[in-house]
Amino acid sequence: TNTQDLERISFDVDLQGQKKVTPHPLTLSISTLEIVESNTKIVLLRNFVIVQPTPIWSSYDMSISVETGMMSSLTGASIKGEDSIEFSKSRTPFGESIDISAEGLKPSATFYLEGMPSGDYLNAPLSLCAITILLIAGGIFLSLRITRNKRRGALWIEMALIPAIILALFLGYPPYTVGVITGISISIWVITSVASPKRKGIAAAVNQPIYPIIECPACSTPNPIMTDERPFRLPCNGCGRVLKIVD
Repeated sequence: TNTQDLERISFDVDLQGQKKVTPHPLTLSISTLEIVESNTKIVLLRNFVIVQPTPIWSSYDMSISVETGMMSSLTGASIKGEDSIEFSKSRTPFGESIDISAEGLKPSATFYLEGMPSGDYLNAPLSLCAITILLIAGGIFLSLRITRNKRRGALWIEMALIPAIILALFLGYPPYTVGVITGISISIWVITSVASPKRKGIAAAVNQPIYPIIECPACSTPNPIMTDERPFRLPCNGCGRVLKIVD
């Protein structure tokens, strides 16, 4: 980024208690403010140490912190170039956090940080988390509804995919990747729900024949007729009176 494009830039030097002009470590903090274009992939930072004919720095440690708000995202952020630079990203409903660190970098090391600033609902941390949770809840509800009379053992095992979705969301994976993982997981749940066998008790109840029931005219006790034979004499289960069934 060209320093002329920055809205604000400030430097803070910490000599770590050393007041003499002598080679010793120091801490240089740089704070900047820049207005960037939304939904456009840009380079946010490049290596900023200019190599001198007579080196000033033998090596340096670097720590960069990037944080966004609930409705803003740095989508697809990555650092390219120097392999020794550590990069980590996390996401919560309250925003994204990016940490970049390196120790013992040579002044000649080259790298750059790129990403796509975005305020779209599908990229913003708060809305992305809300949409993902709603999709998970909808998938669980649909699967449980399909399997209300079926075995759910395999479905409960596949619910282990939920932590994988949450982990992809928390680790700051791109929204597209989070959506694909969520969609595949829900599809697996639905397919398993449809293919699951019925519970034994439910299957027995469905296959059990339905017998007509008549009430005894003397004591009103219900008596099931468990045969198609006609005429048929049936003793009442209540009073013992013989009932004759002709039709």
